[in-house]
Amino acid sequence: MSYSFNLEFINGIVSNNIDGSAVARDLAKVLENSLEIKKILNLGHFKIRMDKDFCLWIEKL
Repeated sequence: MSYSFNLEFINGIVSNNIDGSAVARDLAKVLENSLEIKKILNLGHFKIRMDKDFCLWIEKL
């Protein structure tokens, strides 16, 4: 089983289809419920991904 995923936010809104990944959906909910993180995500385009080795990558695009 693979837990890798891509999660993108544009101005605080999930911009890609995460329906196939429960992990991405759960992370999106947690991030959207944090006022401090929501302020940051509202500042532009962010890509969050986890690879097959469970490394979490966060980029501001």
